[in-house]
Amino acid sequence: MLALLQGKTNEVTSFSRQAGEMVEKIFAANDPQTAQSFGSLAILYVYSEQQQQALDLARLALARKMAEAYALLEAVTLDNLQPQNTGQLGILRRFADAGKPHAQNSVGLAYQTGRGVPRDFKEALNWYHKAAAQGSPAGENNVGWMYKHGLGVNPDMQEAFRWFRKAALHGHAGGQNNLGAMYASGSGVKQDDTEALHWYRSSADQGHPPAIANLGQYYEEGWGVERDYGKAIELYFKASVAGYPLTYKHLGALYEKGHGVSQDVVQAYAWYSLATEQTELLEEQEPGSVQAVRGRLAALEIKLTPAQIAAARRRAEEWKSRQQ
Repeated sequence: MLALLQGKTNEVTSFSRQAGEMVEKIFAANDPQTAQSFGSLAILYVYSEQQQQALDLARLALARKMAEAYALLEAVTLDNLQPQNTGQLGILRRFADAGKPHAQNSVGLAYQTGRGVPRDFKEALNWYHKAAAQGSPAGENNVGWMYKHGLGVNPDMQEAFRWFRKAALHGHAGGQNNLGAMYASGSGVKQDDTEALHWYRSSADQGHPPAIANLGQYYEEGWGVERDYGKAIELYFKASVAGYPLTYKHLGALYEKGHGVSQDVVQAYAWYSLATEQTELLEEQEPGSVQAVRGRLAALEIKLTPAQIAAARRRAEEWKSRQQ
């Protein structure tokens, strides 16, 4: 294993020795799942020159902190895959072919997003199914997503609901949020605000920004709960810190109308401006939002002076700098 690490550059560096020694320890461990899943995938980060992630992953595996290791693995795996670099995915694919559910899910994500391979929704769904068949909550959630949006398969809301429910019951925050959304919209199941709130709260309790934003909208609109603009703003702010652009739209509207906060059209313009900087993600989160936000910006530009618009843009820049 150490030779494999060193073979990347044919140079024995301090890092490759350290990583190699840690990987050897992992492979010497009595738990073969730990060894194969994390020791081998640590090599992926070495090849990707993600040195700190490799060492962190190895340390978590050695300490048997499996939940933290999985979280780190999910957070950084696809970030290391570039469209022109199929070699990195090839390493991960080996472990997916060996039946490792997390690797299978990650390969599915690569095919879905076109990272390291040409985008192929059917192949993505195939890998998600393989992961889900082994009880992977992330795989179950992703299968549900593909059925909901008709990616690689005909849209099927009932099938999407079934898979989201599996993931949600297994504690997956994304699955819980997606299940809440199905109840909220009555897609694949009878509309039920009480159930939607339950699953949004379960997901939000795990810090999932989309669920926090969805919960905020329920308080803003008074769906299934007493309308509470203050609570809505609190939740929107919490989600906005994670860079969730749909919350910028909602905050802009609340500041523009003076709901739950003193009316401040300059601040409203700042929030709307932030939302338009992530148009693709904003439109994905709520179709039609980009056009709506641009319309509000145009309306405010008629009312505001050039000095006020400049002030709003400064506020937006200050907000971004504080989040970095």
